Amino acid sequence: MKKFNLRTVSGRKRPYGIFWIEDGKRRSKYFATEKERQVFSRSIGSPMDPAYREWIEFRRRTEGVPLQDILNCWAMYGQGDGGEIVENLIEQFKEEKWAMGISDDMKTQYKNHLSRFVKSFGTHRMDTVTPMELSRWLRSLPYSPVTRKNHRKSIRSLYNWAADRGYCRKNPAKIVKDETVVSDIEIISVEDCRKLFEANVGSHAIGRLALEAFGLLRYSSAKRLRPGDINWEERGITLPAAQLKTSRRTYVDGHPDNLWGWMHYAPKECWTMSERRYQEEKRKMFIRSGVKHPKNVLRHSACTYHYAAFKNPGLTASLMAHTNLRTMEQFYRGRATQSDGVAYFEIYHPTKKL
Repeated sequence: MKKFNLRTVSGRKRPYGIFWIEDGKRRSKYFATEKERQVFSRSIGSPMDPAYREWIEFRRRTEGVPLQDILNCWAMYGQGDGGEIVENLIEQFKEEKWAMGISDDMKTQYKNHLSRFVKSFGTHRMDTVTPMELSRWLRSLPYSPVTRKNHRKSIRSLYNWAADRGYCRKNPAKIVKDETVVSDIEIISVEDCRKLFEANVGSHAIGRLALEAFGLLRYSSAKRLRPGDINWEERGITLPAAQLKTSRRTYVDGHPDNLWGWMHYAPKECWTMSERRYQEEKRKMFIRSGVKHPKNVLRHSACTYHYAAFKNPGLTASLMAHTNLRTMEQFYRGRATQSDGVAYFEIYHPTKKL
C-alpha cells in the first residue's frame, strides 16, 4: 500500500487530484468527482493510514461541502497558524501557471524568482511574511532595480494565486513599493540603422529584424511570430498570449509604412525559421553591418523614434502592447528630435515603398 496526498484545484474539468510515489517517481491523477477519487484512493492507499482516515472523517463531517468553499471560509474567518507554508505551494502554483500556457520566458522568471524566495522564506507560513521583511529581502538581492522589481511581481502573483484558493489572507508584495530608479537606455542612430538594413537586404531574417526596428516588437515576440499571426490585408499583427509579458492575446495595427516593405520582400524562410536560427542570424547581421548591438537596442530605438516622429503617445503605447503610458513616458519621451524620428521611419526597402 502507498501513501498519497489529495489536492483539489478549482476551475479544472477534473478538479479532484491524488498524488503518490511509485517506483521512486511522483505520480498523479485527477477525477471529475470526489467519489471517483475516493474509490481510486482505496486501490493504492492504506485505509489504516492516519492521514487517510483523517481525510475521510473530515469529509464525513463537512457533509460534502465543496472544499474550496471551506477554504474560503477558513481564509475569511481566520487562520490561526498564519496560512500555508510557502514551499508547500510552489509546485502547485507553477503547475497551474504552466497549464495556462505562459511563455518560456515567464516560466524561467517564476522558477528563478520563486526559488530565491523559498531559500529565504520557504519554511515561513504565507501570512507571517511581513512587507518590511520582503522589502529588505528584495533590496538585498544583488541585481538591478528592474530585476528586483520583477522578483516582487512574481511573489505578488504567487500570493494572489494563494489568496484565491484560501491559502493566505495577506499579500505583502502589494504593499512593498518598487525603487524609484530611472534607467538609461541606448538607441541606435538613424545612420546606423540605415547601415544595418542596407547591409542585410538579402538576409533570411530581415523581416523579423524589421519587426523589432520598425514594428516596436520585443525580441521575444519577433522571434516567435508565425505566418498566421500576420494580417497582410489589414496590416496588423496578432501577438499570441505566450509572446507577451502580460500573457494576453493582443492584436495591434497602425504600424509605420516602411515596416511592411521590409516584411513583404523578406524571403519565405524568414517566417518559418526557428527561434535559435533567428538569434544567430540577427547576431550575424549586426556583425556584417559593423553596427554595435546593445541589449534591446532595436526595441528601444523604435519606441523612442516613434514617439518623437508621430507625437501620438496612445499609438506608440498600443504598438508597444503596453496598457499604460508610464513606462513609455519614463524611458522614451524626449530622447530624439522629431526630424530624426521622421528620418528613422523613412528607411524603406530599396525595391519599393508599399
